[in-house]
Amino acid sequence: RAYEANEAASALRLTMALADEANKYIDERKPWVLAKQDGADAELQAVCTQGLNLFRVIAAALKPVLPRVAAQSEAFLAAPVPRWSDLAQPLVARAIAPYVPLFTRIDPKLIDAMIEASKESLAAAAPAAGAKTAAAKPAAKAEAQPAATGDAPATIAIDDFAKLDLR
Repeated sequence: RAYEANEAASALRLTMALADEANKYIDERKPWVLAKQDGADAELQAVCTQGLNLFRVIAAALKPVLPRVAAQSEAFLAAPVPRWSDLAQPLVARAIAPYVPLFTRIDPKLIDAMIEASKESLAAAAPAAGAKTAAAKPAAKAEAQPAATGDAPATIAIDDFAKLDLR
């Protein structure tokens, strides 16, 4: 409904809240533990099915903002979502494609290294840019001053400008 009301920010907040709840659901039910327990196959199947259906709803909600990610999600689930109403029918008893990561985790150390590298490149570029700016200022001043030969463009008042037909 938020998208239909043209409230994308609200839609994304709601989607992230659903993602948080989905993560909480999976974390509490621990399917990785259930997979190692004898006799827990039905519960494991139910938890994984619910998790995949939540993933499908989240991917559909992100489709207007991240269409490529949504398309990859639909391909993974082998279940396109062309309309919101398609989400009313949960996915059950169907095969899914092998998982391919949609995103990669960003290593904070790599971010720090990129920031340091950009500081070094900015520091090296600053003196060169300063020299270019200093050289450009006299040229700009020369252009701003009208030529003494009388070749200066004529200026008009705002009232005269308003009378012009600019079609």
